[in-house]
Formats: sequence, structure tokens, C-alpha cells
Amino acid sequence: MELSVAIQKVVKKYGVDTLKEQRLLSLLSDYNAFDDMPYAQNMLKQIYQKGYNERILDAYKSKNITRINAVKTSIENSLGCDSKKLTQIFNGFDLAFGIQRKGSEPRTIPTPPPYSNEPPKKSKWLSLLLFIQSYFTSYNGPKGLSWLVVIVKGIVLIVVLYFILCIIALIISLIFMVIMEIIHT
Repeated sequence: MELSVAIQKVVKKYGVDTLKEQRLLSLLSDYNAFDDMPYAQNMLKQIYQKGYNERILDAYKSKNITRINAVKTSIENSLGCDSKKLTQIFNGFDLAFGIQRKGSEPRTIPTPPPYSNEPPKKSKWLSLLLFIQSYFTSYNGPKGLSWLVVIVKGIVLIVVLYFILCIIALIISLIFMVIMEIIHT
């Protein structure tokens, strides 16, 4: 899962004060948030070891972008972090706190469609195939006769399908005859 989405989920589930706690790293690991950005785990560990986590939380609680950027710059200078990588981590905090920076698109976790009690709709072909499957597998008689029943059912099915195909062919030929009659007149 993307780190920014994982941070948002952790904050929603456990509250914003979770950002103060070292367990944030464990919670993010549970969401596999570091799979795409393994360096983020090390950077967050350093941020926690130096005590920046409380400053980050206070800045985000204030919703003051200037203050947030000042904390970010302080971390960059103090820890020597890569600015782009640190920005990716801060994007997760932005998302969690609903901070919208200039020029960026609003981001949220996509919500799944509402649950419906209606059974899924089956196509006519699927219904026919399920009927055929149940037709062949629904024999509860003596075990020795099961092969005979399958053969008889197969023959019956072939005859029924042949009959249906004959009716379709008859209809097509009648349509063709009517079209030919219209063309000749």
C-alpha cells in the first residue's frame, strides 16, 4: 500500500496522537507501507530518535503550511535527508490531516461501492451451463449405474441441442426465403 494512504488509514483508525508514538512504524509496516519506499522506514526512525515527531504533529494540528514547511526544512538540515524523499513522507501527513497544498490535486482513499443485497445477475448462457452441470451431477441412485445415467443424460442433451439447432435453422431458412421473395418482387 502507498505510504501516504497507509498514514491516512492509521490516523483514521488510531487517531492523530499515534504520530507521536514509535508504534506508528509498526502500524505502517502492518499495511506494507514501506514496500515501495524502503528508505521511508529509516527516515521515520531517525525522525523519531531525534524527537521531531512531536514537532511534526504540532505543526499539522495547527494546519499552518508555513510551520509544516519549517519543520520539514529543519529535519532536512538536521538529519541530511533527501528533500524529495522527505516530501513523499510529508505527503502522507498532508493526506492524513487533509492539508491541500497549492497546485496539488485533492487526494483521498477511494471508497468501495455500497454493499447490495441483490444477488449477482447471471447471463442466460451461464444459467444454461449451470443447469447442464447440475443435470449431469445430480444422480443419487446406486453407484454402479452412475456411468449409464451419465451416458443417457448425454444422449438426451445431444438430442435436445439438435432439436434446438433444427428450430434455429428452420427460422433462418424461413427468413431467407422471405427476403428472397421480397427481392424477386
